[in-house]
Amino acid sequence: MIDLNNKNLDALMESLNQQGEVGKAYRKAEATRHIQEALKWVEINDLITIAEALYAEDFANAEIAYHNHRGNTQ
Repeated sequence: MIDLNNKNLDALMESLNQQGEVGKAYRKAEATRHIQEALKWVEINDLITIAEALYAEDFANAEIAYHNHRGNTQ
């Protein structure tokens, strides 16, 4: 049986929460960097799609939109 008042469990949960926030910040930074790069090839519809995904904090779809944009401009 797990002791839910266990300090180690609290520390583990805090660590997992922090790791999640770090991962989220990294994905946001990567998506933002890709937005800045995409601005070199302004395709307004692609940028709107990427911006909407970033606004919704849907970083996976922002990445997909970025890569689709890159495929459309090369």
